[in-house]
Amino acid sequence: MDSVKKIFISLTLLTLVVFAYSCSKDHESPTFSQFDVAKKPTNVVASYTKATNTFTVTWDMQDPTDVIDYYVTVADSADFESINKTFPSGGTAKTCTITANFIPSKETTAVRYFAVSAIYSNETLKTFIGPQSDVADTALFVR
Repeated sequence: MDSVKKIFISLTLLTLVVFAYSCSKDHESPTFSQFDVAKKPTNVVASYTKATNTFTVTWDMQDPTDVIDYYVTVADSADFESINKTFPSGGTAKTCTITANFIPSKETTAVRYFAVSAIYSNETLKTFIGPQSDVADTALFVR
């Protein structure tokens, strides 16, 4: 019985050591605290062109390091509680053209709000969506 007890205690201690060793503190997820104001898109400008039924959105980015794309978000209100759609811009250019087909056909006039977020990718951030631009711009849609 003594040998069974010693084996049990030894296996328990070995299991605890293996468990403690396998836990690493290197698994820290990225947070917005890594991004300062320079990491947010600024000067967002949106306009609607009736002839092509498209919105054109442009913006600035002070520090585009590690940016692989941008998301342009369209909403019904400035609070973005009712998001219509989010569009990838399709690259690192600071402009995006969006067809207005997402607006319901019963709406003849509408105000839409636009905001932009950068998408980062590097050694620690894999397709990480950064903070949204501070002030969303508006565009008037008229059918």
